Amino acid sequence: MKLGGKVNEPGPNVEPYLTPSAVLQEKGDSAKLIDVSKASANQLRMIAAIRVRRGDIVITRSGTIGRVAYITRRLHNVIVSDDLIRVRVEDEELRFYIFAYLQSKYAQDQMSRNEYGAVQQHLEPEHIRNILVPVADNRSHMADIVDGVRLSIELRERLEAENGNTSAKMDGLIKGALDGI
Repeated sequence: MKLGGKVNEPGPNVEPYLTPSAVLQEKGDSAKLIDVSKASANQLRMIAAIRVRRGDIVITRSGTIGRVAYITRRLHNVIVSDDLIRVRVEDEELRFYIFAYLQSKYAQDQMSRNEYGAVQQHLEPEHIRNILVPVADNRSHMADIVDGVRLSIELRERLEAENGNTSAKMDGLIKGALDGI
């Protein structure tokens, strides 16, 4: 799928288009840039469909299947490859529990059973929808897992924010030093 006009430099209307690898990396340096102002109306609809929101759970669907990531503030509203299956769960506690479960051996085994493809493995959204997720009748039994995931996401978002601040400070320091040359 070709989206808008591919560009090499950031600018007005230029947005990152992230591959699954870029989403799974802490910094996402392998993002491609596209000029959305050059996209047709149909392409803009496709772009809207593949944007992710904070709280989305994404799962790789081809190649190395079943890798799971949680979309944080840093990636909110970013354009992401359709090689990631999106899972949206409105109930925050249930979302955190499902995120933890999808990374477990039990969910990974279910994904492996559903993969297909001789050379490159694939999963479909239907395979993810059909994963059996054990949920306790008494949600208090899941509280430790939910609290642990909540904390890890809060810490990840703090780390991402600090990395961004540090990077901006370093850029400013280097540019200032170069301007003095």
